[in-house]
Amino acid sequence: MMRESTYFTGRFIFRYRWLVYLAVFVPMVFIRWHQTNHWLTWLIGGLLILTGAIIRLYAAFYIGWKGTPDDPLKRKLTTSGPYRFTRNPLYWGNIVGFAGAAVIFKLFWYVPISAGVIFLLHHLLIVWYEEHRMREKYTDEYQEYCKQVPRWGPRLFPTIPLVSGIRQPFPLSRVLLAELGTIAGFIGTLIIAVLKEFYSFFLIFLPSIL
Repeated sequence: MMRESTYFTGRFIFRYRWLVYLAVFVPMVFIRWHQTNHWLTWLIGGLLILTGAIIRLYAAFYIGWKGTPDDPLKRKLTTSGPYRFTRNPLYWGNIVGFAGAAVIFKLFWYVPISAGVIFLLHHLLIVWYEEHRMREKYTDEYQEYCKQVPRWGPRLFPTIPLVSGIRQPFPLSRVLLAELGTIAGFIGTLIIAVLKEFYSFFLIFLPSIL
């Protein structure tokens, strides 16, 4: 019963995970409504957000997009690229990106909270559900993959050869389409942070000018 309820909970959260992401992100915007950032905050936060986006895009080049059953680019079990080091590079991109968002909003104490909530969400529910599906689909092949590559890792010295696994020729346009929501989220974060910076600047300095 426990496993069945965990499965259905994981499936539900997997489908509506954007609501959890939103719940973690919204407090960043409103906890400190007035903020003026140091250039170092912008640099570190921006680099973390960019790193998160790059990790996701890099992983998407290998895992692609599921597509339809008759699609020649239909996703198969991928064990190459970043999937040689960890079974969940896409979610690592989320964790790093959310940490960068907390930094860029100058909420350093919120960094472990935002990254921790996203990690626990994936670790306890979503990944459990996804791995259950993968075991049903790929059976022994996926079991062997799990033995060689850690769920999170990253494994610095992978045992899977560089040329192993399926490297699907997913075109850039399709990868960008698959990651459109994530890219829009990262860009939106930067835009909101810039708007807050301008708002705080005028709120602080405009009265003295007038």
